Amino acid sequence: MKNITIFYRQMNYKNSGKGIVTLQKSLKHSLRVTPNNPTKNLEWDDSKSAHNQIYLPEQNKVFKLDSLSQEERVNIISNIIDEVKVSKKSNSIDTENKNDLGKYKAKLNKILKASTDNPELYNYLNNIINSKTELDSEIEKNHFGQFELTRKNQKVECLGKFIELHNKVLNPKNTKDIGLNEAVIQEAVFKIPSRNDVKISLTDTVEIQASFYKKNFPDYQVKAIAIHADESDEHSHIFVSTKNKRTNKHDLLKAQYKFVEKNIDEERLKVLKNEPSGYKRKKLQAEYFQVLFYAHANETLNNEKYKLNAKVLEKTEENKARMRVIEEDAKRPKIERQFNFNNLRIKKQMNNIRNLDKKENQIKNSIVELDKKETAKKKTLDKMDQEEITKQNKLDEMDREEVTKRNKLDDMDKKLDKLTTAVEFMTDKYHRMKDSLENIGTLISDFIIEKMSRIKNSKTQIEIRANINKLAEEFGTDEPANEMIDEFAKQSDHRVKQDVLGLKRPKM
Repeated sequence: MKNITIFYRQMNYKNSGKGIVTLQKSLKHSLRVTPNNPTKNLEWDDSKSAHNQIYLPEQNKVFKLDSLSQEERVNIISNIIDEVKVSKKSNSIDTENKNDLGKYKAKLNKILKASTDNPELYNYLNNIINSKTELDSEIEKNHFGQFELTRKNQKVECLGKFIELHNKVLNPKNTKDIGLNEAVIQEAVFKIPSRNDVKISLTDTVEIQASFYKKNFPDYQVKAIAIHADESDEHSHIFVSTKNKRTNKHDLLKAQYKFVEKNIDEERLKVLKNEPSGYKRKKLQAEYFQVLFYAHANETLNNEKYKLNAKVLEKTEENKARMRVIEEDAKRPKIERQFNFNNLRIKKQMNNIRNLDKKENQIKNSIVELDKKETAKKKTLDKMDQEEITKQNKLDEMDREEVTKRNKLDDMDKKLDKLTTAVEFMTDKYHRMKDSLENIGTLISDFIIEKMSRIKNSKTQIEIRANINKLAEEFGTDEPANEMIDEFAKQSDHRVKQDVLGLKRPKM
């Protein structure tokens, strides 16, 4: 049984403008709905995109992604967004609840001030009092009751009443809309990184992920599963509604917390329940959730077909540092990620170049050895008698063969030099064009800001045109810059759209 690692990451999209926009971007990426942006083709390999698929539960059918038009993909995204996009919660709240909440908050503050000699209790109450999210009354009352307190029952009930009023103020009864901070869609990405050097069928990868939700969270609708075969590692994205089909509440995260409490081992459960910090408790919950996903994945991986065992990395300093790098990398745009498809492709190309260098060195060493042999033969020939003319002729023939070999090797050297120069030239050209486009993009952003701020300054415009002209002269094309300007114009306010378009270099 071979031990491997897996990658499993969840993203929860809230009912907010930013949350919905981020969800939309993720769906566009997953369905390969892309703007006319030259950087997008660096995120995946178009030659492999024909293998991408999408599963739509409403139709109970798997489609090849390429079989769907861009319009059909946009409609799928719109249907998901429209269903979860709800109005922001009204700011009006029940005045009586708000007043009562202030009273109970004052009572808890008295308990807080009297707890300065107990840092654990003090920190716990402080987190509760200043919480900006909904709290679970029963969980918090049980946790609070574990502390040594005078008049414990009275204080526990006080905490319970505070939480009840706290939740009412966050979720007023005078609106049917869900809260602004509530998650509406959960996305989960699952893959087995290529560094494990194992091959898992894409069908089994998807089945592992889909069956995990079907088995453990059947009340929450799967909206779509995107299956990607054109990036560095084959993987799947699952999009799940947080709305409970039975209760109509968006409580998937609570259900997952209860799932962890119910299924995790006793040792971890004790650590989870004894953690006073709400933030750290959520971190532990996420960590233990992954442990349970690993266990689910192993139901498939441990079989005779694969003989693999997904194992959670030990909490060594090295592994912690590596995970911090991966987590920070995941926060960046795909084009900027250290482990994105394009960077891995460049790394592969560089490895190929290094292999060519090794072969070149081997050839040079062979030539040195041939030189040594040739020298030895000449010494032998100098000592030979005239009677060895026949043998001498044979040796001369051998020398001519060696010259032929050397000429071939020289030709190979020349070809290798040309190949190496070509690779270096293309790599340098790519980086220079990328730097030029990034610089132009920054200047265009400054130009838009100046225009929107009504700053009478033509310096930025001049710099943009100068950079575009420089790019066109150096690379013989102005299309990348014009395409970038078109994209900025699309995303710009109508008041500056024409000004942005006016930056384009006219076609000759």
